[in-house]
Amino acid sequence: LDPVIQQGLEEGGWVSFGLIDGGFAYVMSENPVKSITDLRNQKLWLPANDEGSAKAAKAFELSPILLNIGSVLTSLQTGAVNAFAAPPVAALTLQWYSRVNYLTDMPLLYTFGTLGIHEKFFKRLSAEDQQVVRQVLESTFAKLDTESRQENLSAFQAVKQQGLEVVGPSPEQLVEWRDYAKRATAELVEEGEISQEMLDQLNAILAQQREGQ
Repeated sequence: LDPVIQQGLEEGGWVSFGLIDGGFAYVMSENPVKSITDLRNQKLWLPANDEGSAKAAKAFELSPILLNIGSVLTSLQTGAVNAFAAPPVAALTLQWYSRVNYLTDMPLLYTFGTLGIHEKFFKRLSAEDQQVVRQVLESTFAKLDTESRQENLSAFQAVKQQGLEVVGPSPEQLVEWRDYAKRATAELVEEGEISQEMLDQLNAILAQQREGQ
């Protein structure tokens, strides 16, 4: 789907050079979180100004605490927040892992990053320079994507080695998680955060990949 996403960005006036694997986000918390009820009882952080995450949280009937990323560590230290969902590499880099005790072994969402330059600025470069910038940054982003994927796999093990206890939902609890996830996805499509066409493409790709396992 990377080329489809990049094409959409270009059509929207943004020049991008590739997507970088951000890793799966997991719940890390002061208290064990196995069920949705457990999560509702936490002081869960979500990023401010993220409409998609806010709407998904509403579908899960959560009441998160919305903060900028720079405020999270302090809030964890003071107890204003005691749970968050993030890729392990981010939890390590930002030292958030040091303020929690548990990691729920169930990926909630997939994250990725990109760099976008608005076309009105990019077009100020000559055609030759535009080509050079694309070649250099596309090559760099491809390298970063490969490295980031491996770093996230290593970070998951590193977080566990820091003393976090790994917990997971029971089969019955997992069914509940998936039911709420389906509900959240349907509401995001209905509210225009996700297009049905892209969701159908994603599900088709997932089905194909899983059949090949």
